[in-house]
Amino acid sequence: MGNLFKGSKTCIVCEKEKNEGMHVYTAFICWECEREIVQTEPESEKYAEFVKKLNKIRKPSVFS
Repeated sequence: MGNLFKGSKTCIVCEKEKNEGMHVYTAFICWECEREIVQTEPESEKYAEFVKKLNKIRKPSVFS
Protein backbone atom coordinates (compact mmCIF):
# COMPACT_ATOMS: atom_id res chain seq x y z
CA MET A 1 0.00 0.00 0.00
CA GLY A 2 2.54 2.68 1.05
CA ASN A 3 5.83 3.15 -0.79
CA LEU A 4 8.79 5.29 0.25
CA PHE A 5 9.59 8.06 -2.22
CA LYS A 6 12.39 10.51 -2.87
CA GLY A 7 11.91 13.22 -5.48
CA SER A 8 9.66 16.26 -5.82
CA LYS A 9 5.92 15.62 -5.46
CA THR A 10 2.92 17.57 -4.16
CA CYS A 11 1.59 16.41 -0.79
CA ILE A 12 -2.20 15.91 -0.74
CA VAL A 13 -2.38 17.20 2.84
CA CYS A 14 -0.30 20.41 2.88
CA GLU A 15 -0.34 20.84 -0.93
CA LYS A 16 3.36 21.77 -0.92
CA GLU A 17 6.14 20.38 -3.08
CA LYS A 18 8.21 17.99 -0.96
CA ASN A 19 11.19 15.77 -1.69
CA GLU A 20 10.54 12.92 0.73
CA GLY A 21 7.41 11.09 1.76
CA MET A 22 5.31 8.08 0.87
CA HIS A 23 2.82 7.03 -1.76
CA VAL A 24 -0.49 5.58 -0.65
CA TYR A 25 -2.17 4.20 -3.76
CA THR A 26 -2.37 7.24 -6.05
CA ALA A 27 -1.54 9.91 -3.44
CA PHE A 28 1.68 11.33 -1.99
CA ILE A 29 1.99 12.33 1.70
CA CYS A 30 5.11 14.11 2.96
CA TRP A 31 6.80 12.91 6.15
CA GLU A 32 5.94 16.11 8.04
CA CYS A 33 2.21 15.66 7.40
CA GLU A 34 2.37 11.93 8.15
CA ARG A 35 3.93 12.70 11.53
CA GLU A 36 1.32 15.37 12.29
CA ILE A 37 -1.56 13.07 11.29
CA VAL A 38 -0.30 10.28 13.57
CA GLN A 39 0.11 12.65 16.54
CA THR A 40 -3.29 14.40 16.17
CA GLU A 41 -6.03 13.39 18.61
CA PRO A 42 -9.29 12.18 16.99
CA GLU A 43 -11.29 14.78 18.96
CA SER A 44 -9.30 17.61 17.38
CA GLU A 45 -10.75 19.80 14.61
CA LYS A 46 -7.52 19.28 12.70
CA TYR A 47 -8.21 15.52 12.67
CA ALA A 48 -11.45 16.11 10.74
CA GLU A 49 -9.51 18.21 8.21
CA PHE A 50 -7.00 15.38 7.76
CA VAL A 51 -9.79 12.85 7.22
CA LYS A 52 -11.35 15.08 4.56
CA LYS A 53 -8.03 15.39 2.71
CA LEU A 54 -7.21 11.69 3.04
CA ASN A 55 -10.58 10.82 1.50
CA LYS A 56 -9.06 11.98 -1.80
CA ILE A 57 -7.02 8.76 -1.82
CA ARG A 58 -8.59 6.18 -4.07
CA LYS A 59 -7.50 2.63 -4.71
CA PRO A 60 -6.72 2.35 -8.43
CA SER A 61 -8.86 -0.01 -10.47
CA VAL A 62 -7.10 -3.01 -11.91
CA PHE A 63 -8.47 -4.21 -15.21
CA SER A 64 -7.46 -7.61 -16.54
